[in-house]
Amino acid sequence: MSHAMKRMLSILAVILLAGCRNTTILTSVEEGFSFTAMNVLTYEVTFDADDVLYVQGDDIMRTDVTIAEGILTVGTEYLASLDPGDHEFVVRTVDETLHRFRIVVLDEHNRHRIINGGFETGDLMGWTSQTTFKREQGILSFTDANIVSADGLDGDGSWSLGRREDDDGALAGERLGMLRSSIFELAGSGWITFSLGGGNPYLNYVSVRHATTHVEIARFANLAALPGGRLTPYRADLSQHVGEPLYLELVDNGAQSTDTLFADSFETYHETSPENGTIAVDMTPSFDDVFVPNQLFNGDFRLGLDGYDTVSFGSGETFHVEDEILKSNLGGDDARGLLRSSLFRVDGSGWIKIDLGAAQGARYDKDTYVSIRRQDTNEEIFRFANRNADGTAPVSYYIDLSSFAGDHLYLEIVDNAGDAWDTIFVYDITTYFATAPVVTYDTLGVNLNE
Repeated sequence: MSHAMKRMLSILAVILLAGCRNTTILTSVEEGFSFTAMNVLTYEVTFDADDVLYVQGDDIMRTDVTIAEGILTVGTEYLASLDPGDHEFVVRTVDETLHRFRIVVLDEHNRHRIINGGFETGDLMGWTSQTTFKREQGILSFTDANIVSADGLDGDGSWSLGRREDDDGALAGERLGMLRSSIFELAGSGWITFSLGGGNPYLNYVSVRHATTHVEIARFANLAALPGGRLTPYRADLSQHVGEPLYLELVDNGAQSTDTLFADSFETYHETSPENGTIAVDMTPSFDDVFVPNQLFNGDFRLGLDGYDTVSFGSGETFHVEDEILKSNLGGDDARGLLRSSLFRVDGSGWIKIDLGAAQGARYDKDTYVSIRRQDTNEEIFRFANRNADGTAPVSYYIDLSSFAGDHLYLEIVDNAGDAWDTIFVYDITTYFATAPVVTYDTLGVNLNE
């Protein structure tokens, strides 16, 4: 807002206030707003909500205030947005009375901490939840219903992020999504602490991202095998990023009942390095490629698994190459795991082709799929599955990545299913076409994120 506009608004406010005949001072029983406690502030009033003409001060909106049964309440989400210090506000009512009140925000390194990091408001206030699968809100992993009692999880305070109490086993397993925190500026020692429980470390994790570039600077998962989603405290050194704006992103890409991520106690400011908690292992994907070609190395699997990294979600091995075909059934149909390719550069027409087979399970599109990701952010830009369900016979799927021309991408091939025929076969991967290929509806890869 320009200086002239601010001056005009100030003059207008003075004119409006000058017409008021009476002034009252509202006082709160609370000493102030604590970023740690996330408390509301309340004031006794003699007017009703319908009597209010406007509320003024520090960009406050009428929706930030509730008035009921003689109590004016200022909500925590607005309070958390204020800088530490004193703030003055005015409520004007229809009888031309000004009701002034003051808010004191305690200095608890607020801008260096995420809002509601311990979920102690009893909901996801301060966090933003989003879908990652067909925009289906009904299977969203992170909702207010996922804030549960901390007692059974060894969590801090009263509330933790866990499995919603109204879920049956099947629906709990289908839930997918992401949960993003508010932005904070890393300061102090540069260490952060948090508690995690449950989950699949390769599909359920916490990303630390730069708020401007969205580059993933660290990724942490729960590596402790405690029963019932019980929480393990972790600590992580991010001191190389002190002074940078960051945010946290909780990720649930697992559609099994055991893939629920439990979490609590995200604290992003420590003046000195914390001594308690397990050192968190950074699981951010890394690549050694000096030169990134436009054609994926070993895309035809003639060299076996050379050029690919594999992990298994169980005790046995998952991926192997047989007759130049990548298969995820080395340990049988119930074998589960993830295979990550090397990098390729989007070039030429920008189209790629992947010959895919199998994966005929009832939920194959959630459990058995191919994910395409960017190297710099590790964000998933495309996810698809074998929608033709044609058994082991390969189907050529074409994907238009021309909007990512010049970017470095990689593939993650995921088999997280354990039933008969819940196995993925990949026959060939071609990541360069000089001109756009001829594509039909049956051979077009459909993005499951849209």
